[in-house]
Amino acid sequence: MSDNLNKKDYQENNDTLITFSDEGLTMRKDDPKTKEFKEKNQKKLAKEFARGIADGEISLFAGLDISGKRLENEDYDVYKERQRTVKQLQKLYKQLGREECLKQFPMGFAYALTQAVDAEAKKKGLQRVEEKDMTELQKTQYDGRNKDE
Repeated sequence: MSDNLNKKDYQENNDTLITFSDEGLTMRKDDPKTKEFKEKNQKKLAKEFARGIADGEISLFAGLDISGKRLENEDYDVYKERQRTVKQLQKLYKQLGREECLKQFPMGFAYALTQAVDAEAKKKGLQRVEEKDMTELQKTQYDGRNKDE
């Protein structure tokens, strides 16, 4: 009898949230409280990261692999391009000095590079796709792309 009752009361896609505070989050994309929390959390992390860089706790090169070693499964062309980029960033750092680099790149070089790539892709009408969101066809096309792209 209780099994019958449970089936009758069950509703698809009905979110229930039980919380004992004001910060109950459903983590759904359409929840305004969740959006506000995520934005506030991102701003807080960005502020802490910028402060860490300014204090010298975090390097301006954080997030970049500046070693001369070739990474596992890294194509030679990608390796050479990475080395050129690192060399240019180091040259820029030596020319401008730490203080000027902090003014121009308060979030570090990796963040600036990511923003530049995203801006270029947006200009071309492309959209970033995370690997976990790629279809199998996209993964095979990405893995089999020309090295000149």
